[in-house]
Amino acid sequence: MTASRLLLFLEERCFADPWTVEQIESQIESPGTMLLLINDTGTVRGADLKDCPPVAAGYLLTAGGSDDAALELMRMGVLPEYRRRGFGEKLLRALREIRPVEVFLEVSENNMPARRLYEKSGFAIISRRKKYYPDNSDALIMKFQIPA
Repeated sequence: MTASRLLLFLEERCFADPWTVEQIESQIESPGTMLLLINDTGTVRGADLKDCPPVAAGYLLTAGGSDDAALELMRMGVLPEYRRRGFGEKLLRALREIRPVEVFLEVSENNMPARRLYEKSGFAIISRRKKYYPDNSDALIMKFQIPA
């Protein structure tokens, strides 16, 4: 299965406002994109963007450059039936183990479950984009940096 097909399936099940296939493919084609998948038993592994396993319980998609450059967490989702099992934390931990660099993300100020997960995982709010989302909620820019 291609990464775009798997991600489209996950997006549609994880989010009320899923990315389109065009958005997914654009991100996959960007240099430095990394995809981590978590299966139903909580095992995380890197995924080949051309050939993915046909099923996953969740995923994490990043953008970034060279090995020492900061990463941007573009999307992360866990299927509803696998939430509250620590899968999001496992994905974030695996990312930090694979690429020990700064990680940035943005999240809606209204998305309290995601905010709690990110804060618990060591992310801190560093700035805010006023009325960024279609519902006029602010985007919180968060950063995690691996301690030296």
